[in-house]
Amino acid sequence: MKKQSIARSLIYAIKSRLELDKSLGVNYVNIKLPKKKDLNKIHNSITEEKKERIKPKLNLYSTIEGEESTSPSFNKKPTEENIFALSIAAGINLPKISTLPKIENKKEYIEKIKEEVAKCNKCELCQNRTKLVFGEGDLNTDLVFVGLAPKHHEDAQGLPIAGKARTFLTAMVEKGMNRPLSSIYICNLLKCRTNRNILPTVSEIESCIDFFHKQLNVIRPKLIIALGRDASQILTGEKLSIRTLRGKIYQYRGISIMPIYHPEFLVLNRERKGGITEEDRYTWNDIKNALTILQK
Repeated sequence: MKKQSIARSLIYAIKSRLELDKSLGVNYVNIKLPKKKDLNKIHNSITEEKKERIKPKLNLYSTIEGEESTSPSFNKKPTEENIFALSIAAGINLPKISTLPKIENKKEYIEKIKEEVAKCNKCELCQNRTKLVFGEGDLNTDLVFVGLAPKHHEDAQGLPIAGKARTFLTAMVEKGMNRPLSSIYICNLLKCRTNRNILPTVSEIESCIDFFHKQLNVIRPKLIIALGRDASQILTGEKLSIRTLRGKIYQYRGISIMPIYHPEFLVLNRERKGGITEEDRYTWNDIKNALTILQK
């Protein structure tokens, strides 16, 4: 980007802020906007070292059944940028699921993983847990729905998705895909609920992501449908809005991923707007596209 373009962008941003403040009743006296040459001086003073992005350092660790996975650890304070670096490393630097040894006794293996999760105290989120929210559904399915983490009411019931959101998801699967809810698998990236309305920290994702990888190795689905912005961003490694992410197909360890709006958002959005919404129609199209992928 040219320096003049940066200068114009900064001037536009300052003018917009002044207009916003004025509309809110904030008045400024004798304020002069910076000249382009002054903005160019500021731009030139920024060094490449200050603009350099933080790069994660990867560590190897072993899992049951001889699996290997990479998990980044960060020496600096976790930031949102590092979380997305973690998601990319966690998916891209691991072997494709199809290259790992197949699990013969899936039910017995999944029970072992459940026991691991029940005993897990790798991070503080285990202190929030009321019931184990591991996952549910058909272990031989070709379709997995994945959210970020259980909410308070899901933690209370031990279900990966509950309430009106579950009713909406059921309708999506049964009416949109013409198959019972029991024919799919539903889980979350994190098995314990968070106690705040923000993305999990790097250490929390690092502590829990391996359980999800083990679930994938058991089920080996053809398609993963990521529910909502947060799960979609972590699995795709793309720091974009769900409106931008949806409608596209990504890859995670050799498995196709389709981001869609979270059923809970669709329910609340419909209640707020009083009827069928644009997001509902987008999601219906996404479900139809998912059917096409599964039928190939």
